[in-house]
Amino acid sequence: GPLLRGVAASAGLGSGNERVNFQRLYEYRFRGIDQSARACVWREIAPFVYGLMGAPRRVLDPAAGRCEFINAVPAAERWAVDQTDYAERDADPGVRTVVANIMDARLPTAHFDGVW
Repeated sequence: GPLLRGVAASAGLGSGNERVNFQRLYEYRFRGIDQSARACVWREIAPFVYGLMGAPRRVLDPAAGRCEFINAVPAAERWAVDQTDYAERDADPGVRTVVANIMDARLPTAHFDGVW
């Protein structure tokens, strides 16, 4: 709404109607951050979260980014969706990746047991 557009404009983001350049945003956000250290942290967090999710067999990460979470989930089937095709994405060979807005992604219907 108008408030959000005002906040976006005051933050230097224009009218709020422009598309966000997520590649650039994440390059800035994670500059100087060791990616292997981030992956190490997710290797600790993801199995715990996976257990809280009920240990689903088929997991979808609808905003997977660089795939740190989905790579670390011990599910039998793992899917990663992100609208940006990150150059730094390092999906494990067993992870199915889809580059699309999650609302437009072509995914199997009623397929996933868990969504992060």
